Amino acid sequence: MRSDFKDYYKILDVSKNATSDEINRAFRKLSRKYHPDISKEENAEEVYKIINEAYEVLGDEEKRREYDFLYHDYLNYFNSDFRDEKERVILKVQIVKILKVCDFLNKEYEIIMNNNTGEDIKKNIENLNECLAFINKKIKFLIENLSSNNLTQEKSLLIEKYRYNIECINNLKVKLLERYNDLILCYIDQIDYFILSVNSNSYEKITKLKVEIDDFVMELNDVNAFDIQDNLIKLKQRITLLDNLLLTIDDRKKDNTKVKKLHL
Repeated sequence: MRSDFKDYYKILDVSKNATSDEINRAFRKLSRKYHPDISKEENAEEVYKIINEAYEVLGDEEKRREYDFLYHDYLNYFNSDFRDEKERVILKVQIVKILKVCDFLNKEYEIIMNNNTGEDIKKNIENLNECLAFINKKIKFLIENLSSNNLTQEKSLLIEKYRYNIECINNLKVKLLERYNDLILCYIDQIDYFILSVNSNSYEKITKLKVEIDDFVMELNDVNAFDIQDNLIKLKQRITLLDNLLLTIDDRKKDNTKVKKLHL
């Protein structure tokens, strides 16, 4: 437990089970008593800040819920004689932080899984996968350290998050392969278009496309996925046709140049 942990219930002089109305009334009463502009109490300004700090937490449902999650351990820390209580409370604080990060990453996961477009989707998937893998290492470490601390409920929650994160990672990998497959098919369509409608003005566009596709194929060399292999083979065949097409256009340009010289 941090040494700066404050008993906000004690500060506002309300019980742990106080209702929102009771907390509001207690805050208003103490505010009138310690407001720096009207109070004659010693250290009124400092006390007023602490009162506001307590109300900001207990007056907000979400913040109060997070605070209550640690409050029981706060009481145990100061009232029990257990040697391992400090370690147990520190672990619980870490769990709260980990679960917050997991909630954020899981929301990002939902956004990506519902998004089928965008140039950055591949990069976003890769970044999120790395984050989920990293947080799962943290969760695994915490689970291993919870065995001897009687935090069975927290352990079950972490195991659930760990498994869900693995599911997210696997689904993101599938999503990434789908994205790769979509790009492969898109490049195949572009090559087919140029093959069918080639002209002397297409050379620069085809060259630019060829460079882009070569970079993409190089990237796919690190992807070991059976699901995209068939379409990848088709793309590589099209690349060969594209190379031949560039050579043909280049030869035509050279021939046209020779004809012009002859005419001169």
